[in-house]
Amino acid sequence: MRAPAREHFNREKCERLMGKGNISAKDEKRVFCEDVKISDNTSVRIMHQKDLTAGATPAVLMYIHGGGFTILHSYSKDYHGLCRKFALDAPLVVVSVEYRLAPEHPFPAAIHDVYEALQWVTYTDHPSLALSGSPGARSISVGGDSAGGTMAASLAVLARDNIDADLKTAKRPLKIAHSLLVYPSVNLKDTPSRAMKDAYILTPEIMNFFYDAYLGKLRDQVAQDSRVGAIWATRHDGLPPTT
Repeated sequence: MRAPAREHFNREKCERLMGKGNISAKDEKRVFCEDVKISDNTSVRIMHQKDLTAGATPAVLMYIHGGGFTILHSYSKDYHGLCRKFALDAPLVVVSVEYRLAPEHPFPAAIHDVYEALQWVTYTDHPSLALSGSPGARSISVGGDSAGGTMAASLAVLARDNIDADLKTAKRPLKIAHSLLVYPSVNLKDTPSRAMKDAYILTPEIMNFFYDAYLGKLRDQVAQDSRVGAIWATRHDGLPPTT
């Protein structure tokens, strides 16, 4: 296998492009933040404005961070800042998902984790989600960038088809009100980034590492699986409105 992405990845360039998500100390004090471990494999970071009230019934944005399925976290400065900014700029309950990373945990670990997170956000009676309505009745959007956007798109297909991350009939239905997809790759097999030799950050070497690390030994079997890329779904009607 190629050298680890953590050695290839230029963190300085990445932060210049993404920004560090800084917000002022004054704004920090306006945001409630709580980390919740929802299973042995998955945790979430919940954020919302402290002055939100139960009567407002804010929608939920479940956000899935990027990083080529191999790097970064929900608590990385970039994503922590980004999700806090979402919470500051809109009356939302923002739920940032921590999922297992490849190559230590190849496919389907990550899609399992984010599916589990969506189930939890939908049906939990945790007090921090109570602001957004009763279990099963919340308005939940799912967003993400890059690898996170890829999984967000796949979650929309799973939710529409009422199947879980193992492609079995879901125990409880999920409904996604809106998809927020920021430069997702809905076709990992043929994504143009894998051939862009002059790419600023995501060189072919890095992209190929991400691909190999994430799919592992199943690469040839699942390259055209809708859990890997939503483009491979048998149909694309009935999906949530998408930005």
